[in-house]
Amino acid sequence: MHNQQYFNPAYAAMPVMNEFAMTYRNQWPGMAASFVTYSASFIQPVSVINSGIGVAFLKDIEGGGIFSRTSANLFYGYSFKASRHLMVYSGIEASYVLRQFDLEGLVFPSDVLNTLGSSYPPVNISAYDKGYPDFSAGISGSYKKNFTLGLSACHVTRPRESYSAGPESRLPVKYSLMASYRMPVGGKYNRQGIILIPTVLYMHQGSSDEVVWGSSSEINVITAAVWLRQNLSLHFSSLLLSLGIMQKKYTILYSYDVNLTGVNFLSTKMGSHEVTFLFRFEYKRKKFGAVKCP
Repeated sequence: MHNQQYFNPAYAAMPVMNEFAMTYRNQWPGMAASFVTYSASFIQPVSVINSGIGVAFLKDIEGGGIFSRTSANLFYGYSFKASRHLMVYSGIEASYVLRQFDLEGLVFPSDVLNTLGSSYPPVNISAYDKGYPDFSAGISGSYKKNFTLGLSACHVTRPRESYSAGPESRLPVKYSLMASYRMPVGGKYNRQGIILIPTVLYMHQGSSDEVVWGSSSEINVITAAVWLRQNLSLHFSSLLLSLGIMQKKYTILYSYDVNLTGVNFLSTKMGSHEVTFLFRFEYKRKKFGAVKCP
């Protein structure tokens, strides 16, 4: 929820200050074939034209390094005031992706059986590197700065991730819909500033549907959240817990996903750790004094 530019390019038009973000995620760290993701992004508002531009880099390592995906992304966002209380944000994203497949970590039946003395034909498969462009677009609206609704489409050109000519090698378009409402609790007598932000995120790609819903809370500088991840058949896959510190200049957030589908409910082998750091800053504008004139 704190890496919204990953889901919707329209986020590039939302920050009012320069924003630098870094994220580290380790999924199923107790297994040999884990999934690790590194990402970094920078967004620069351009207020004179109601726009924002940004760059992002992402490195995704799958299956302990068998597959890897590296992408460089460029964002552009534009915002306009549709009415007194409604702000609209739109954005596009252009990316270049390098997909790599490495055979070094794979063990085939021929490797085992030939070592034991049984003849087994070798597997006809080869490693590859595949680079391709990718494009995404999104739109988001904010009403009275409390209610936010966003829609995005990723992989709109359906690029091929491998050298296969089959239709299954093309990425399906991924659609994302996110809605949130910022709700102060306690009215004017709320001295501690408790704010609840219920949010729902729906993603559809190919035959896969995923819903993440729950709420975060802000109490002074502390933020905490509880979410559930499920499909449309009400099959719950993860319980998401997060805790962090939110200041005007920076945010530090830690999240842990509890696997709900494994045999062991609290198994750390099937959990996920994620750390996000956001830093916001402004360029100091040079002040010009009056020019003395005789």
